[in-house]
Amino acid sequence: MINEYLNILRRDYSGKELDVSNTPENPFSLFDQWFEEAVHAQVLEPNAMHISTISSEGKPDGRIVLLKEITPRGFVFYTNYLSKKGKDLTSHPDVNITFFWIEIMRQVRIKGVAQKTSPEKSDQYFQSRPIDAQCSSAISPQSAVVEDLSSFKQSYQRLLDLKQPVARPDHWGGFEIVAEEFEFWQGQAGRFHDRITYQKHENQWIKKRLAP
Repeated sequence: MINEYLNILRRDYSGKELDVSNTPENPFSLFDQWFEEAVHAQVLEPNAMHISTISSEGKPDGRIVLLKEITPRGFVFYTNYLSKKGKDLTSHPDVNITFFWIEIMRQVRIKGVAQKTSPEKSDQYFQSRPIDAQCSSAISPQSAVVEDLSSFKQSYQRLLDLKQPVARPDHWGGFEIVAEEFEFWQGQAGRFHDRITYQKHENQWIKKRLAP
């Protein structure tokens, strides 16, 4: 039954033309433009990005995280460093992130290298979070196997009842994905999708068109 649905699930695309000639020299400028257009188009969670990592055993893994900052060189998100993705990024910092904005028929793929943000930067963001998020991050052994959540819920409630800011735990902080390659995909009719890639060579970005 599912395969029958899969066979008929087909959508035609028709987006704005994307060409080497009408794109900026810096991929961050194009990303900023696309992100703003995604926000204006009311894309649900436009900052949701799929992050693909490699485990210590060389196995791929993926999950959705939320982009929290764009810097001149990359993309920042926050997590538990002892979580599965945190350990993956520590052991194998090569990473790929993907944004998919179906409402405007666009996708952006970014390859880069993960680096931990400074403790000061992580502190600043942690203290900006709602108190309940601070509490849950402080007590949760993210990705660990648990038999019963009740003890964690009790610890969370005790911390929450103090009604005061929580110190950022050492196991929680940011990663910056330092970008080395971008691919911008714009859906087009007849599956003749536009694809522009930017690759960094020393301090210069080289852009090229790819076949659909």
